[in-house]
Amino acid sequence: MKILIFIEHSAIIRHFIDSNAFSLIAKKHEVVYALPFGHKRLGKLKKKDVKIKYAKIVNLPVDEKRVSLWSSRFSVELLKGLKGWNSFQIKNSRRIFKNLNPLKIYFLYRFFGMPLIFDIFTYLVNRKLIKNPNKKLEALVKKEKPDVIIHPSVLSGVYINDLVYVGNNFKIPIIVIMNSWDNPSSKRSVVSNNYWLLVWGPQTKMHARKLMNMPDNKVIEFGAAQFDIYSKNPKRSRENILLYHNIRDLNYPTLLYAGSSKNTDEFSHLKKIDNAIILKKIPKVNIIYRPHPWGEGGKNSSRFRNYQFKNIVIDRNMKTYLLNNKKFESNFSAKYSDTRDLLYSVDAVISPLSTILIEAMIMGKSPLCFMPIDEKDTFHFQLAKYNTHFKELLSKKEIIVVWGGNNLLTGIKDLINKIKNKENHTNLKKESEFFVKSFNVTFKKRILDFVEEIDKSSKNKIIN
Repeated sequence: MKILIFIEHSAIIRHFIDSNAFSLIAKKHEVVYALPFGHKRLGKLKKKDVKIKYAKIVNLPVDEKRVSLWSSRFSVELLKGLKGWNSFQIKNSRRIFKNLNPLKIYFLYRFFGMPLIFDIFTYLVNRKLIKNPNKKLEALVKKEKPDVIIHPSVLSGVYINDLVYVGNNFKIPIIVIMNSWDNPSSKRSVVSNNYWLLVWGPQTKMHARKLMNMPDNKVIEFGAAQFDIYSKNPKRSRENILLYHNIRDLNYPTLLYAGSSKNTDEFSHLKKIDNAIILKKIPKVNIIYRPHPWGEGGKNSSRFRNYQFKNIVIDRNMKTYLLNNKKFESNFSAKYSDTRDLLYSVDAVISPLSTILIEAMIMGKSPLCFMPIDEKDTFHFQLAKYNTHFKELLSKKEIIVVWGGNNLLTGIKDLINKIKNKENHTNLKKESEFFVKSFNVTFKKRILDFVEEIDKSSKNKIIN
């Protein structure tokens, strides 16, 4: 069997290639990887940097004209609202789009979504797409003749619509694998829903059915490749991991402050916590600060370089990244094994809205979601509270949610009390299954079995 795998984002490299998600497929079958080297979504990544074994790698440039046409179709349909969407979902999509785009684009796309106008707009866009085929993609598919196409995806980007379009035309089964937590509630292919969609768990299956209009039998709860590592314990003990991070007093709880990618004022948050511990406004705790791999330490992070905290240490694996006087690395990639070790060793997690809150739940660690809505330039958090996937997380009783800096210390006190409840560990693991389904079999084995099953089913249909 021959399989074409399309990778178009640096996050996909981290989540699927670095986790060896397709290694068993590549060992057993012929695999060709296609990537858009030189495109901004891959950053400075070169072919020699991609750690892939047993497979060929080819460069597939982006057809920017088609990407632009697909994007305009998606935006117009998003603002118009899909069949089955309720008024809240439509209103929320419009609110987010309006805040992230120029007003003239918002009103123009709203106009294109009006009755009759929408039909004309869609017809004209489709005609342009037909007149300007993606010749390089079609040539690659004709040359390689794949039995199955796999596309790990954020459900938008430079490949997804053309892959579905070409795959459907050539009658090749397409497997799309969601990459990030928000994908099924905010993005989708607009050309059709004729493909298999592998989602994290019950939450994202529900979103795919309701918000993407995906057929129920085409959406599979499949877990997340990058989270497989959380089922394995570290090689080092908790004590050794904490000592490695210069935490020597193990009689007190240790909290992980995991940063955001949204330019929050993390230095001020940590300084406030540190001072509160010194002044005994909150109980004594140890704090490990782990900046987000793409967050650059938040707003004005240069302040970290010349400040000595009393009760806070910086994750040693991220220290060079945070304190380096040079420009931040655009392709910096933190290891999931380091994150796993940290989560294993700490008692609880504090984070502005981030996927690590779910990762904490998977590990049975109490999460505190800190929403700094009172800070300047944090409109992201104002918008996020309306997002479907976030609302469902924030409504979970196992998660402490803090709105605004004035309530942060009270939230930390509540978090410390949660740590004392031994049943909380089990409840958190159970609740995490709503977001990410767990399996006894590894992702790489499951995806191998699934691809072989899809290929067999497809060939049986042709024979019959």
